[in-house]
Amino acid sequence: MEEQIKLLMQMNQMLAAQNERQAALLEQQAKQLESQSKQIQALTARIDELLQRIDELSHKKNSRNSSVPPSSDGYSKPAPKSQ
Repeated sequence: MEEQIKLLMQMNQMLAAQNERQAALLEQQAKQLESQSKQIQALTARIDELLQRIDELSHKKNSRNSSVPPSSDGYSKPAPKSQ
């Protein structure tokens, strides 16, 4: 009977140590996920900024950067070309 109790106590100690290792691993993974989440948020914000900039630039079409006829450019004088 005493041998069984000793064996159970040893197993209990082994399981407690294993639980501590797993808890430390879970804590490390949680920190990594938090860091990755912050990176994803920053990259998503940057993508949104770039998409907005693309949208702004795509609306400034004239006969020089699209297939619209020069008559649709309006009355603005073209920029002088360097010599």
